[in-house]
Amino acid sequence: PYSNSGDPWTFVGDTPEMSEQIEATLAEFRPLPEHYAGQFYRFYDALRCGGELPVTLSDARMSLELITAMYYSAETGGSVTLPIGADHPRYASWLPQL
Repeated sequence: PYSNSGDPWTFVGDTPEMSEQIEATLAEFRPLPEHYAGQFYRFYDALRCGGELPVTLSDARMSLELITAMYYSAETGGSVTLPIGADHPRYASWLPQL
């Protein structure tokens, strides 16, 4: 499974000084939980501390618009311009029109 901060990442600077700066910065890095657990951790932290939510309504809307565009393009063979407007045939539903 995908685990972007769990991989064995290596960063090498162009100079010894840059490598030292990278090492110093990474020494302070503490990865947080990822995937579903990570999203809930960040959601809880945002509610508790008043910070930014990990996924906003705008993020969710853009994801749904992208999927809508993919389905519609696959169905019709045409291109789709984003963002999806209220006049788009699949704005309210992905079900094919009968």
